[in-house]
Amino acid sequence: TRQGCPLSPLLCNIVLGVLASAIRQQNEIKGIKSGKEVVKLSLFTDDMILYMENPKCSTKRLLKLIHEFSKVTGYKINVQKLVAFLYTSREATERELKKLIPFTIAPRTIKYLGI
Repeated sequence: TRQGCPLSPLLCNIVLGVLASAIRQQNEIKGIKSGKEVVKLSLFTDDMILYMENPKCSTKRLLKLIHEFSKVTGYKINVQKLVAFLYTSREATERELKKLIPFTIAPRTIKYLGI
């Protein structure tokens, strides 16, 4: 649909819901523990936040899943617009992850949805 079309938000939610479901079902994408539950993502309109415990392995599988999803649906996700927030206290780990992750790495603080 064209940008501005009244159906665009609804279709986007349906498509992102399918992708979110695929991410949640993927065992190789490790979420973070929050109490007794494992959380992998949060959705708000057309934004998605992913929480990954093991970004080395999880990112590879996530990118493969996004590629497969794009081929099937025709929905293109601009990987250059993705931003990663690394939460680690080890500089060596952070440097290694920056080489592996094809996303923009956020500074120590991020602004999400204007907050």
